[in-house]
Amino acid sequence: MLGVSGADFDVWIDLVLQRVMDILREFPLIVMALEVVAIFGSGVQNVIATITIPLIPRCARLVRVSALAIREVPYIDAAQTSGVGHARIILRHMVPNVVAPFLIMLQGGAEKYASTALTVFGFSLFGDTLRNAIDPKLRER
Repeated sequence: MLGVSGADFDVWIDLVLQRVMDILREFPLIVMALEVVAIFGSGVQNVIATITIPLIPRCARLVRVSALAIREVPYIDAAQTSGVGHARIILRHMVPNVVAPFLIMLQGGAEKYASTALTVFGFSLFGDTLRNAIDPKLRER
């Protein structure tokens, strides 16, 4: 949504959103993952967040490029001319057309991240199980 919103709204909003995404993209993925773990803690949902949150700036850039291309299509001009609001244009016309290339990118790149994600998830579960088995405070419960 960040990429589509930035592409459809004012130039200043797009500029600010893209500068924030550029700053976030400059952090290495491992540093971003450690920050997410430090903020949210450990757990299954937090491991999923640790894997996905650092990828948001990269995905937002890809979605923005697709949204900028779709914004120039004649049916977007027709919707704007007929008085349709920004939110409806984004949700009805831009998002469905932006999702397809984004999903293809995720599907093509999934193999690269799947083994790492499963390894991190496995070590997290192993660590939680080991802590539960060894920690005497948790055994008394």
